Amino acid sequence: MPHRRIASALLAATLLLAACGDDDDTSSP
Repeated sequence: MPHRRIASALLAATLLLAACGDDDDTSSP
């Protein structure tokens, strides 16, 4: 089972979401 690939994809998605900052209410005015 390529769990490492899944973890890498999950990390990439998390980083992408963090970069977007759409969910973060502190980033928005």
